[in-house]
Order: sequence, then structure tokens, then C-alpha cells
Amino acid sequence: MGFLGQHISRPGKNFAPREPDWRRRVVAEALADASVVMRLAQLESQAKSMIGTKLSPDAKSVISDVLLPVIKDEIESAISREFVSVQEQLADLVDGLEVKTQQAVTSKAAADTSDNKLDTCRSNEKTALDQYETCEVDRAAKIVSDAQHCQTKRDAALQICAEKDAAADLSFSDLCAPTQCNLADGNMCNMEEFTKAVEGMKTIVKQKHDDYLEKIQQCNEADKVALDVCAAAEEFAASDSCEEEREQAQHQQVQCESDYGQAKVAICSFGSALQGKCVDLSEVRSLIAKIKASDRKDSLSESDRQHEWEAVQRLSCLLEALRDEGDLSQQAATTCAASRPYPHTFDYLDARIAQLVATENVKCDETSVSFSGYWWSTGEKSSEFERVASSHTVSLEDGSTPFLVCSDDGAAGKELLGSAATVVASNKLGEIEASKHFEVSFVF
Repeated sequence: MGFLGQHISRPGKNFAPREPDWRRRVVAEALADASVVMRLAQLESQAKSMIGTKLSPDAKSVISDVLLPVIKDEIESAISREFVSVQEQLADLVDGLEVKTQQAVTSKAAADTSDNKLDTCRSNEKTALDQYETCEVDRAAKIVSDAQHCQTKRDAALQICAEKDAAADLSFSDLCAPTQCNLADGNMCNMEEFTKAVEGMKTIVKQKHDDYLEKIQQCNEADKVALDVCAAAEEFAASDSCEEEREQAQHQQVQCESDYGQAKVAICSFGSALQGKCVDLSEVRSLIAKIKASDRKDSLSESDRQHEWEAVQRLSCLLEALRDEGDLSQQAATTCAASRPYPHTFDYLDARIAQLVATENVKCDETSVSFSGYWWSTGEKSSEFERVASSHTVSLEDGSTPFLVCSDDGAAGKELLGSAATVVASNKLGEIEASKHFEVSFVF
């Protein structure tokens, strides 16, 4: 027999009624540990056991003062509290999703900036390396040209000096001096003719001497020119004429490696932020699915909660009919309950969630993500630098490596979008191919 049944009038049964507040406390304590469904079952069982039985005034008082207040203050309040709790739970998850989405948006912008910076740096690196290579090629060509020019001047000097040496030799074979003379002939041994020949030879010797002195000067001048030209060629060959271009190329390479590291960190941070958003979105969707489900027998199902409310109202109507000796039919209870509709409307926050889901560049249905939109293949020569349009394959599974560049595998990590696929292997940019170097010896 239920608590309320103790107050039904029965022949020969007398009892001392208890105070309503005490009764209400006993009922409340008895139902305190029960779920809403169990509470309804207990109260409905009590109410149905009274149908067809005339209630005593005290029993009616129990309905008015104990059962109906318990339904309103305990059960209906519990249903409302559950509604508020679940609504707040969803709101909290969506708040978290909004925070994660904003973090992902901020992180994406930072990754874009870093990768665009790296893209520009690689372009500058290629230009600097090309300028250095061009300088070395031009330098090698100049060394060859200078060596040829030196050799030409040297050959010219040798020729002039040889002509000078040749001009130093004189022959007097054409000067015929008498070997003997007979004064008896009366011609003074032809000394007058010989004297004329000697005077002519003296004129020739003086002219040749003047020519010789001029050739000495020409030889010295040609020799000095050759020495100066060859000395300048040797000085240039020994100098580091491409030092500025080499240092600029090396500086640019170091800068790009730094930018590469920063871009990698930014991209991987974005990947983690995107994964975090998608985890939160999954939790939001999971909770909504549970809220929309039925027969879960827990506090999450909104459909179950509405059915509980309807059952509570039917029970209230039944108890009121018992108390007032009114219509106890099922139809009457149903009609009465319909006049007391479920007072809550669950907000699934659809518009807000849809906006967060559709946020550009941070969607959870992405299979690939683009940053600068390019990656660079690089090498030790500028001709090996190539800019290729590309995008990152992304993994959104929680705890996974979001992008290949984030892998601990160094080789795999070179797939960085908008950046180098290969790191320049050597910093010895001064070591150009042997074919570009020329060793010239200047010997006189």
C-alpha cells in the first residue's frame, strides 16, 4: 500500500492523520534518490491504486499538500533543471568550439604570413645565387681574357726587343779598305775615295745607332706594358672579386633556413589548432545526436524529457481528478495534460554552429590546405631552384601528425608547402665547378 493509500477511508479503519509538511518530507525523501521515470512510476502506481476508491478528506489533503507539490516542486523542477543543464552543456561546448575556431583562424593567418615570407625568401635566394654564379663565370672569363691579353703584350714585347737586339749588329763588309798600296802609282792609294766611303759609313752607323736607341726605348716600353698588364691579370686572378655576391648568397641562404623553420612551426601549430577545432566540433555533434535521440534513459535526450513532462502532467491531472472526484478516464487525463504543454524549447544553436563550421580555411572537411600556394625545390645551383604550385595534405585525426612537414622524418619534412623541398646542401658557395676556374702562369 502506498503512502497515499494509507489515507483512503476503509470500514473499521481509523488512524491519526499526520501533518502535511511531514508527509511531504517523507514522500520527497522517499523519491529523492529515484530517477524521474522511477518517481513517475511510483506516484502513478499510487494514483491508479486509488481509482474507484472514495478518498477521505485527509487523503485528498495528501494529494493537495504532498503529492501535487512534490510533482511540481520536485519532479517538474528536476525536468527543468535537466533541460537547463543540457542546454548549458551544449552552449559551453559551442563556446569552446568558437574559441578553437578563432585560434585556428589566427594560426592560419600566421602560417600564411610565414610561408609567404619563405616563398619570397626562396625567390631572393635564387636571385642571389644566380648573381653569384654569374659573377664567378664572368670572373673566370675575365681571367682567361686577361691571360690572353697578357700573352699578346708579352709576345709583342719579345718581338720588339728581338728587333732591338738585331739592330745592334753592324756589318762593314761593304767598306773596302785597301790592303796594300804602292805610292809610286801616284794616286795616294785612293785614300780620297776611301775617305768618302768611311764618311758614308759613319752616317749609316749614326743612323743605325739612333734607330737602335729608339728600339731600346720601344723594347723597354713594351716590356713595361707587358709587365703591367700581366701583373694586373695576376692580381685579379688572385683576388676574391665575387666576395660580395658570395656573402649575399650565403646570407640569403641562412635567412631562408631560418624562415623555413619559422614557417614549419607556424604551419604545424595551425595543424594542431585545426585538429583541436575539429575535436570540439565532433563533441558538439555527438552531444546534439544524443540530445535528439530517444529512449536513452539518461538526462540528455530532449525527446525523453518531453515524454516525461507529458507523463507528469497526466499524473497531475489524474491526481487532481481523484481529489476533486472528477473524470478519471484516460481521455480526460490526456486532454488535461495537453493543456499544460512542455514549457521549454531547446536551442540547438544551429546558426552559430553552421557559421563556425563554414569558417573559411579552417573547415573540418578539408583534405588539403594551401598556405602561400607554392613550394620550392632547391639545390646548390640556381638552375635547380623551381617554384611549384602545391598544397598540403592534412590529417584531422586527433593526435596525428597534421602535415607531412611536421613529421619527425627529416626527409619527409621537406615537403613544406610554399617553401623548400630540398635544403641547400653546401655553404661553400665559393667552390664553383672546376671548369669555371682557370689557373694562369705569367712567366717572362
